[in-house]
Amino acid sequence: MPSEIPTPLAFEKTAILQALERLDQRWRRPTRFGRRPARVFYLDPPVPLAAVEAFEKKYDVALPDDYKYFVTQIGNGVARGGGVFPFGEECFRDEPRKFEESDFLAEISQPFPHTEAWNLPDSFWDQKPKPPRDAPPEEKERIWQEWAPIEGAAYWKPGLLNGAIPIQDLGCGSSRWLVVNGPQKGAVWDDRRVDRGGIVPLCDEQGRQMTFADWYLSWFKSTDDFLSRLSRHRMARSCLPLLAAGTFHALAILLGTYLGIVVADHFRPISPPAALVCILTGYLVTLGLLVLIRHGLKRSFRRSRGEASEETRH
Repeated sequence: MPSEIPTPLAFEKTAILQALERLDQRWRRPTRFGRRPARVFYLDPPVPLAAVEAFEKKYDVALPDDYKYFVTQIGNGVARGGGVFPFGEECFRDEPRKFEESDFLAEISQPFPHTEAWNLPDSFWDQKPKPPRDAPPEEKERIWQEWAPIEGAAYWKPGLLNGAIPIQDLGCGSSRWLVVNGPQKGAVWDDRRVDRGGIVPLCDEQGRQMTFADWYLSWFKSTDDFLSRLSRHRMARSCLPLLAAGTFHALAILLGTYLGIVVADHFRPISPPAALVCILTGYLVTLGLLVLIRHGLKRSFRRSRGEASEETRH
């Protein structure tokens, strides 16, 4: 399905809201069972300018112009689906939390400490202990407990993200941040420490660092591509039952015809109507046998899956 998002998309209120509406309409197209997925592509109402100015005064920062325009004129983000967190909140857990209540944030009023990608050298990770495979669980736990403070102090110290605010959860512990203080103000960075990827600037295909506006417009493109793939997947899935039924009956016709011919050949000479009856009977018998076999396989699969689930629970 061709893209329904205009290219290039302007970072402007009407264009953004119309593009979001198109994404939501594509996402919420009824499935083959008539159900419509829940709405996810939308934005909450914009934040009053006074609230943003109070935030800037509280943390002694001046927010990047494109981000400030977004939250005060376009929309306040949304906890899920809208691509960007609500203003002044992080959504790394099930429920959004204010910055003041979060234990993920560092000092927003301090400058962002990086100007280029940051990570610990391989020599640091070479120090990480490797318990013997045959070590008892208590010994392994003790070794990990001794290593955890060392890794935490070097790799997870809060100051590594000073001067930045979270704008997106990338899943599996990775996140996206907007720098609001320091030389990198206005740039978007990724925190990929969870898989030892460090803290790295977000760049476009030409290697240029991306601003908030750059990133948000690129999010539209990646989401549009995802929905196009999803649409093709849904179309393919809707054809599978027909293909399965067609294959099933084709197999029954082939085997049934062969069986009917064998029976008819046994009673030669035989009239054409009688031969046709033999072939039709062979088809029906074969179809019945295939149905019984399929039903038996389904029951066996369900029983084995149930037993596996029962073992897992115990």
